Parts: sequence; structure tokens; C-alpha cells
Amino acid sequence: MRQMSRHPTILVLAATLAVASAHSAPAAADVAIAGDTVPAAPRKHDYRFDGRGGFMIGGSDTGDATGLSMGFHGQLGARLDKISLFGEFDYYSVGDSPGEDMRRIGRASRVGGTLRYSLLNAGPQSGAIGGDWWVEAGGGYEHVNWNQGGVLNRPDLTLGIGLEVDGRPGYGTNHVQHAGWYFAFRTVVAQAPTSDAPVVCGGPCTMASQPSRTDVSMYFITGLHWGR
Repeated sequence: MRQMSRHPTILVLAATLAVASAHSAPAAADVAIAGDTVPAAPRKHDYRFDGRGGFMIGGSDTGDATGLSMGFHGQLGARLDKISLFGEFDYYSVGDSPGEDMRRIGRASRVGGTLRYSLLNAGPQSGAIGGDWWVEAGGGYEHVNWNQGGVLNRPDLTLGIGLEVDGRPGYGTNHVQHAGWYFAFRTVVAQAPTSDAPVVCGGPCTMASQPSRTDVSMYFITGLHWGR
């Protein structure tokens, strides 16, 4: 009888332990799952080679020779996220406007560097088509050859703003390329050569002076960009 009485007790204890273990196992699994963290996806940087070629038109100031200016604008550089750095070359006309007496005409070539910052852009995550709105600043060196003889060499500073459309052939693969159209407005500031012009009032004034030696040229630039 004593053996018979012990067996139910043992069976009850075994059943209790089995139930307890069955309830504790999911809890342990829940704790393990809750403790697992999904690693964040690495950030994808927008790094690429960038080349540009376009047409520039505006008004140039070269001392007292001012008028319509047109020419070629080219850039070559690289971009990392919002920052771009370019080397550039420009070739354009300078001189007086058509129709002026004793009109002076010349050709200018310019080399320089530009640092660009993207204010608003649709990066690689935007899909096969994106866009960009940017500002830029830089400096360069201008060489002017006048048709009737003489040269002018001088440094300059540039400020600009622009926007572009960026198409991405090969999007979704490891060989993404970039191509599109851009449009910009740029101001070029340089110092005019010394002048022996008389002190005058060129308009209503309280004191006569010589013409300003600060030349300010303004250009609209449009063209194509490409890269990878």
C-alpha cells in the first residue's frame, strides 16, 4: 500500500514539473527574440565622378569695355554626398557691345576651381531620376587677348547658384551612371586694370570720381552633365 501511495505523489510532481517547463520555454524564447537586434543597413554614400559641358551667355565687364559675352563652359571633378569639387575651363568673347564706335573685341580663356554644396537633392534612394539645387563659390585666373593687340591677365572670384536633373541609367545595379541637364547663374568679380580716366560724374552725384575698378560679369550657363 505504501508503494501504491508513493506512485501517485511521484506522478503529480512529474506532471507539475512538465507543465512548468512547458510554460517557461516560450517565455525564454520570447526573451531571446526580444533581445535580438536587427543591424542597421549601412548608409550608401553618393560618390561619383562628374563632368560637365555647356554654353554660357551674359554680360562681361573688362575695364571700360562692356557688352554681350558668349562662350563655352566645362568642368571636371568629383562629388561626395552634398559636396562637389571641380576644376573648370571657360572660353568666351569679351568687349564692347555691337554698334559702338571704336568697338573693342577680344577672346578670354579662364581656368579655375569651384566648391559646390547641395542645398536640396534627391539622392541615390530616390530611384532612377533625381534632382539637385546647389550653390557654389570659387576662384580662377583670366587671360584676355584683344583682337587689335594687347593682353590682360587677372584673378577673379565666382559665386553661383544652379539646379539640375539627374537620370541614373543602370539604377539598381552595381554600375549606376549619371546623366542629365543643368542650368546655373554665375557672377564673376575681378579688378580692372588701373586707368587714367578723368575724375567725372557719370550720373547724379555729390562728388566726382574715377570709374570703379571692380568688374562684375554675369552669366547664364546651361548644358549636360554625366558621370559614374
